[in-house]
Order: sequence, then C-alpha cells, then structure tokens
Amino acid sequence: MGIEVTDGIAGEEPPFVKMYIKQLMSVKSLGVRPSEVFMFMVDNMSSGNNVSFSSRSKESFMASKGMSNTTFNTSIRPLIDSGLIKRVARGDFIVNKKYIVKVDWKKVQSIKWETTFDGRGVTDTVEVLT
Repeated sequence: MGIEVTDGIAGEEPPFVKMYIKQLMSVKSLGVRPSEVFMFMVDNMSSGNNVSFSSRSKESFMASKGMSNTTFNTSIRPLIDSGLIKRVARGDFIVNKKYIVKVDWKKVQSIKWETTFDGRGVTDTVEVLT
C-alpha cells in the first residue's frame, strides 16, 4: 500500500529523496514527531496531493510509533505553520506541491532546491527534473 515508512523516512524512493525529505524537515525546524506525521500524510497522499486517512490507519500508525492521539494532533500545527500542509477539513489536508509531489521515480533524475535570502525575505524554489 503506498510508501513504506522506516524511521520517519519514506523507504521506496531513491536515496536522494530521503536526503531531500530530511533536509526539508531540518530547514523547516521540524522535530521527530511532526516529521513522522508528515511522512504518514505523504504515505496517504493522492496524486492530487490530497490527504485523507481513516481513524483505523491513524490508530495503526500511532501504535507503531508509540504516539498518543494528542501528540499526533499537536504535531499537525507545526506542519501547517511551516507551509508544508493546509487543513481542508477535519482529517483532510493538502500537501504543498512546492515541496512534495507524487511522481514516477524511475523518470526522476534529480530534485533541485534553491533557497534565496534577500531583502524581501526567504524564497524557496523546488524543481523536480525528469
């Protein structure tokens, strides 16, 4: 069923994707729990970047991580605040396509991430090259 998650990092993508996700979590200053919840969302993401999960899949994920419902729910706020996800409704989210998209990994050659710091602030540009 989708992406295998190991230690909070997706397991089926090429190694550079794992590096990208780790770097993304670091740049966004996200801790372990928000990172794990984010990967759970990516695993349950449609090709349109919509995330919807059942209470059963959420409970299974939390049990596998030794995570309480309160910790899961509190881990969502930093993901929203960092711009990685947007809440659509209770239990429904959209993952920001600027950072994560579902693609055919056999066709991806690289992911280019550029951060620009200037007088206007910080601008991140992410490009998937196929």
